[in-house]
Amino acid sequence: MKSITITNRVLKVIDESGKSDYVIKKDLGFTNSVISGWRIGRAKPSADAIVKLAVYFNVSADYLLGLTNDPTPPERVKLD
Repeated sequence: MKSITITNRVLKVIDESGKSDYVIKKDLGFTNSVISGWRIGRAKPSADAIVKLAVYFNVSADYLLGLTNDPTPPERVKLD
């Protein structure tokens, strides 16, 4: 079985969202070349980008990292 890379998992979530790279870049404050760099294999998503993408797309960071096939994010703990 071929494993999916972190970059491929991130791009899959982006593509399935139906949102353009431009909109995602603007919403998350990424530089112009970040997502295109992932697409052409010049760069990989940073830990900071993984966290932002997980929150933005409401998926777990573990899913984006390929540690689970369940995209359901963990319940957020309320800190008082």
